[in-house]
Amino acid sequence: MPAFTGLYDDEEVSLLATHVDADTFIRDIGASFGFYTLALATMVPRNVDPIAVEPLPANRAYLECNIAAHAASSRVKVVSAALGREQSEFRLVATDPGGCGNAVARRSIYRATATATASESR
Repeated sequence: MPAFTGLYDDEEVSLLATHVDADTFIRDIGASFGFYTLALATMVPRNVDPIAVEPLPANRAYLECNIAAHAASSRVKVVSAALGREQSEFRLVATDPGGCGNAVARRSIYRATATATASESR
């Protein structure tokens, strides 16, 4: 029986939840509106606080709204960045007309900073 009762991805979320314990560090890279971030935040131990990384401003606005609507602001940290192998600056193009959804790196009005993560540890 799936642990989450959303409209889709029940099996995926349930599988992820079985691998999360008190020592797990959750990063939702390209969090979009926060489906996985919020699903896991509601299912994991209280001391596991997800980090949601989202570079697109329109997606991040939905993400922050959803986090607030689910009373998860004290648990979820939102990072306004893209992640890559090295620190650099590039432009993102939103593939949807409203500026949200998916994005590709190339010329655009959106500017994002890639944050290197290789040296980070919990």
